[in-house]
Amino acid sequence: MKTKAYKLAAELGLHEQPVLDWLRSNGYPNVRRADMIRADVAQAARKALRGRARSGRLDASRHMAAKPSAQSYSKAPALHETGPDTPDESLSVSLAELLDDHLPPDDSAPRGRQPRRDFSQNMQATLADDPTMQMNALFQPETQSMVGQSKSSRVVEDELARLASDQRVQELNVERAKVAGLERLLERAQSEAAKQGQTLSQVESLKTQMDALLLERTQLKQNLEQANQEWQTLEQTCAELQSELADAHSMIDENESLVSEHDSVLDDLNTAREREIAWRTRALKLERAAHEGDDLGAIFRGNGLDTLSLQTRALRAMLAQEPTAASLIKAIRQVEPSILNDLFKDQLASTCSHPICRKVASLHSKYPIGVEVDSNCVWCSGHHDKRWFAQLAVEGERAGVRRFLVIGGREETRSRLRELAEGQPIDLRLIGDDEELNVGRVGSRIEGCDCLILWNPVISAKDVNDAYETIALEQNRLVVHVLGEDGDVVGFCRAASYRIARTHLFCSV
Repeated sequence: MKTKAYKLAAELGLHEQPVLDWLRSNGYPNVRRADMIRADVAQAARKALRGRARSGRLDASRHMAAKPSAQSYSKAPALHETGPDTPDESLSVSLAELLDDHLPPDDSAPRGRQPRRDFSQNMQATLADDPTMQMNALFQPETQSMVGQSKSSRVVEDELARLASDQRVQELNVERAKVAGLERLLERAQSEAAKQGQTLSQVESLKTQMDALLLERTQLKQNLEQANQEWQTLEQTCAELQSELADAHSMIDENESLVSEHDSVLDDLNTAREREIAWRTRALKLERAAHEGDDLGAIFRGNGLDTLSLQTRALRAMLAQEPTAASLIKAIRQVEPSILNDLFKDQLASTCSHPICRKVASLHSKYPIGVEVDSNCVWCSGHHDKRWFAQLAVEGERAGVRRFLVIGGREETRSRLRELAEGQPIDLRLIGDDEELNVGRVGSRIEGCDCLILWNPVISAKDVNDAYETIALEQNRLVVHVLGEDGDVVGFCRAASYRIARTHLFCSV
């Protein structure tokens, strides 16, 4: 059966180091105290180290028996040579004979005692079987011969007690060696447990690092996938842009050819206009020469109306009354049609009686012609919101504000603003407030406008308004806040036109 090295040392009563040294020199070069030893090697170690163990026990017994007389140690080498396991018969017989000499004869033995020969035979058998008795016989032969039977038996008992004590001391030493071995095992186990605890902590830290690395690898994979998607998108966009660029080049070529053709047509047209002007000038001179007496201005001057203001008042007075107006219209025969048509287009406008329409007409430098029905008004066509939008358009044109950026608002209001902006000299860009905020996109929109218009926070999202307003103020853009919760076109146009008019007035001053 296999056994451990420290148990083998405890069995032999030796320290562990001699046993470990013998095992290292006999087939176990890396043996440790807790390693298992094969049965054959353990048996060989017992045979080889038993003599060393006996010598160690004998030295211990000699040390413990140092107080008896020196004569009792004279025969100790014989015991050491023969060993406790192989008792010498000559010693046993001599001790029996010695006892026979000191015991009383058979006929003198008291009644009830055993004969001397029986006692001698029993003692001989006891010495032959018990090594302890042999030790007692070796250590105390002379004393027994001197003091007799009683003293010899007492000495034997003392020797037996001493040897029993020595055996117990040896057993105690063996147990102490075992305890020391167990303590060393415990210390080694504790050190190994501490190392295992450190290893576990290192494993935990490595596991944490591994988790972090796995997370980082996952994030890198996601970033790589996003980069691949962006790259594919950019590649597709690049291909589309290249195709659009090719189309643009072709359109540019076509436009250049059209521009060249247009330039040639314009040259021809200018030549034709110059010829027409020349012919008209010549015809006008001929007509004036033929109708010098029909000049209306000369007639006014002949009647004392020398200045233009007097002539205008006279015409207004004649046109104020229907009979005189009809007579004047019939009297005016020789007129230039083109001049009169240009006069009607550039200077006159059909306007209703509303102050805003008349103000718009005056801002357009046109003389208002009153209409009886508001639907005939060229500015409002009878619609109040169209009237205010016309004022917004003219105020923006005066102040140089042409591009408007409108954030949020109701859908019906935005639809109406798109209808009103058609044909007007302003550009309305309507953005909903439900889009995702992007700083770059907001900045580009603000950069491309002249005026930012924001609805009431009840109508439009406040965070969206704040984001646009912040960037607009940073870029020094005009910001208009539409007050009220109605959200209609009239309020929108009123707030924007008033703010633009005030700003233009302050800038001009």
